[in-house]
Amino acid sequence: MKFLANELDAPDMAESCGICANCTSRDIVPLEIHTHNLENAKAFIKNCHGTITPRKQWGIGGRIPIERRMQEGWVLSDDYYSEVGQKVRNGKYDDNHFSDELVSLSKEFIQYKVKVSQIDLVVAVPSLRRPELVPGFAKSLAQALSIPFEDAVQKTNIAKEQKKLLNSMKQQENITQSTRVDQEKVSGKTILLVDDMVDSRWSFTVIADKLKEAGARAVYPFALVKTGSGD
Repeated sequence: MKFLANELDAPDMAESCGICANCTSRDIVPLEIHTHNLENAKAFIKNCHGTITPRKQWGIGGRIPIERRMQEGWVLSDDYYSEVGQKVRNGKYDDNHFSDELVSLSKEFIQYKVKVSQIDLVVAVPSLRRPELVPGFAKSLAQALSIPFEDAVQKTNIAKEQKKLLNSMKQQENITQSTRVDQEKVSGKTILLVDDMVDSRWSFTVIADKLKEAGARAVYPFALVKTGSGD
């Protein structure tokens, strides 16, 4: 109260309460941060994983048949501004390479979420702008999980960046018109489909549809970080 009275230029109210930190000149609660609490907080943030839910409707209208939808998948970090999220950001935009740490974290997370023996194949979401980035990571992840990797999805032309297309119809068409699947490599397989970042889910949705059309049994999407609301 004394502090407020002085700030408000009300000396007649400037009485000491004898209770608060200003009046007693001591901290009411400890201000030091113990190392173990800090490490626990970092571990909590690092483990803020997320899920990728399958879309049920096409952007151009109509329901996606259940047998053509992707399965529910996973995101290593659902916070772009977390430590993990920024490692992904730096790997994509600065280094053009994802670190061994991200491979290791992804391996541990996937092994926790699914029986690896159920996955037959790791496949990357392709890009002509950064042709080695996601495939390189996906190959390293496949090797760490002891699962085969196949270059089963190809970009047929340089499409617009998904994040620059502001509606579902355009995003769906953009992926549909710029990708193709090698049927011989995916028929009868349960696939882990890997990308670096996920926002609208249209890349996963369209490619999963094409993989299932080509005979894949199931498609589980996995991304390193979530960058938006997923709508």
